[in-house]
Amino acid sequence: MTTSHSTRILTLDVHPLSFGFVVLEGPDRLIDWGARSFRHGVNAVKVPMSKKLALLLDEYRPDALIVREPRAGISRRMKLIAKSAAARRILFHTIPTESMRATFPDSDRNKHEIATAVAAHYPELSPCLPAKRKPWQSEKYGMSVFEAAALGLTYFRRHRVAKKT
Repeated sequence: MTTSHSTRILTLDVHPLSFGFVVLEGPDRLIDWGARSFRHGVNAVKVPMSKKLALLLDEYRPDALIVREPRAGISRRMKLIAKSAAARRILFHTIPTESMRATFPDSDRNKHEIATAVAAHYPELSPCLPAKRKPWQSEKYGMSVFEAAALGLTYFRRHRVAKKT
């Protein structure tokens, strides 16, 4: 059996038209990160979400797939993600937003503070950290990478605590 420090996970921060992802091997080793779009309409992306997710799962072969727990029940997109993981025999976990905020007790006021804490933990992400947005600005596309990394750190923290008890 593998320990939590050698576990490879893929975390997703899923939005209606995109997702951010991070691949971690243990809490301190960042392997890859990025954001993928799957817009519809005039600016449609030709590769659908299911294929983009399948490529990531097949390339990195994670032990677990982690997503944030949906606020309002299970969506079609979440069912698709769970089905993709099950087809590859990958553990599928959801993490509540409250648990993620508890992982960063000194930075739990807003997403930018959590992203700054994530960038401090993974210095390679620092150049990608968007500037703090003004209330009238929309969230930057790359912010989902930091949300995904925060989910990964939360997973490893919860997993380590669960193994000790």
